[in-house]
Amino acid sequence: MNTIWKIISITSFGLMIYQIFFQENIVPDRDLPYEYDYQGEVFYIAEEMPRFPGCDFFGMKKREKQECSNQKMSEFIYSNLGFQPIIKHFESTAVVQFIVQKDGRLTDLKILKGLSPGLGRDLENVIEKMPRWIPGKQNGQPVAVRFTLPVKICLE
Repeated sequence: MNTIWKIISITSFGLMIYQIFFQENIVPDRDLPYEYDYQGEVFYIAEEMPRFPGCDFFGMKKREKQECSNQKMSEFIYSNLGFQPIIKHFESTAVVQFIVQKDGRLTDLKILKGLSPGLGRDLENVIEKMPRWIPGKQNGQPVAVRFTLPVKICLE
């Protein structure tokens, strides 16, 4: 039992040291003044992550807004994806990455994992058609956040 505790505490300490020295913007900057300008910084994780618009109803909790946003985003992608399959039964995942800017614009779009050149182009077009997102926030201020989005394609 004592050995297990040592392993857990060493692992936790190692993770803490790793985050401090190698992972910028992972831990919220609580000691910074509110007026700190995050100009030019791109976060991978923010206190409030960006989300697809359309779910800002009064009284919704943060988790409910995120779930609603994910549902709306999925509906948008699949209703606008014009991919015509050659194969009847097909299932795979594409991975798209982009930056949600402070004003909600999507920039720096990259297809990290595509299924075919045609589907990659279709997916890029759909992402470019998306409305402005609700930006991520750090210490109450809007910030740019790099967003990685897996898109699962299932055709039957």
